[in-house]
Amino acid sequence: MSDTKQACAAAEEQMLLLIYTMRDRLMQQHDYTEQLATEVATLCVETVRAEYGGERLYVPAMSKLTRDAAIREELRTGNAAEVARRWNLSESRVYQIARRRG
Repeated sequence: MSDTKQACAAAEEQMLLLIYTMRDRLMQQHDYTEQLATEVATLCVETVRAEYGGERLYVPAMSKLTRDAAIREELRTGNAAEVARRWNLSESRVYQIARRRG
């Protein structure tokens, strides 16, 4: 397989992984059904492809202030164990964030 074909195959695999990751987050954080979450994730990825296909696109990471505010908001309706799992943090870290006001 040529280098170009390998690069295209790798890019397609990354797009599928992005769809699956988005689908899983939609299901976990918004209680979407698997079918709806897959449709929304696919639409998002296809929209980015249509607008920016072939270009290099920089996507900045979420700032810690934004992340921490989102975590504090989630704690209003969820428990620390669920929030920690969703954000890939320890429960003690979630409690530290909750005590700190950004």
